[in-house]
Amino acid sequence: MPGSNPSEPGSAARAAEAYGERPARRIEGKPAVIVTRRLLPETERRMDELFHVSLNPTDAPLNRPQLIAAMRNCDVLVPTVTDRIDAEIIAAAGDRVKLIASFGAGVDHIDLAAARARKIMVTNTPGVFTD
Repeated sequence: MPGSNPSEPGSAARAAEAYGERPARRIEGKPAVIVTRRLLPETERRMDELFHVSLNPTDAPLNRPQLIAAMRNCDVLVPTVTDRIDAEIIAAAGDRVKLIASFGAGVDHIDLAAARARKIMVTNTPGVFTD
C-alpha cells in the first residue's frame, strides 16, 4: 500500500517533504499532488501512477500550519470535507497551488471567493459516496 514503505512512492518521506520540511518538486513533469487524508487504496495507487503524490500516512487531520505548508508545496491539493480551507489559509499559501480538488461531494469547506481571487480552480467529486 502506498505510504507504508519510506522508499516507495507516496511514502512518509514524501509527506514530510510536502508538509514543509523541503519543497515538493515536479518529477518527470508530473504535478506535485498532496492528499490530506487517506483515500481508497485503488485511488491512491492510481494517483501515484499519474502524479508525484504525497500521502498523509497517519490519516490525521492537518492543522492550519500544515495545510498552509502543503499548499505552498504542491500544484494540486486534495483535501476532504474535514479540511477547512478558508481565505486566510488561501492567502498564506503562496502562488504555487493551482487546483484544490476536493475529495467529496461538496465544497462548503473551501472559501470559493478567496480561491477565485487567487486564480485557484476548485473541483469536487459528486457521487463519490454513492454506488
